[in-house]
Amino acid sequence: MPPHIYHTQDEVIYVLEGEFSFASGAGALTLGPGSVVSVPKGTAHVLKVSGREPGRCLLLLAPPGPLERFLEEVGAPVTDGAPFAGNDSHPRMETDAEKVLQSARRNGIELLITPV
Repeated sequence: MPPHIYHTQDEVIYVLEGEFSFASGAGALTLGPGSVVSVPKGTAHVLKVSGREPGRCLLLLAPPGPLERFLEEVGAPVTDGAPFAGNDSHPRMETDAEKVLQSARRNGIELLITPV
């Protein structure tokens, strides 16, 4: 996900596996297994896998609802069980940008991207 702000939800990120880079207005961190970061609503932030291996993290958002609705509206179910590699050639990356932006707005998520 590009840099973003949740306007209605607080988020806690707990890293299960791998290495992630996390950045917000407070600075940048490298997170490994067992790391925890709290992101209050209204905070611009970004989280990306930064290690050579795939990463897994647990995201807790409160109150529930907005992110789940966003993912239901724009996401695609994983049916093959294959891990997501995160590269642009992956079929799961094909999406309607306007649909994503509209869903984000409806669900209180601000995507910090500049249209081309």
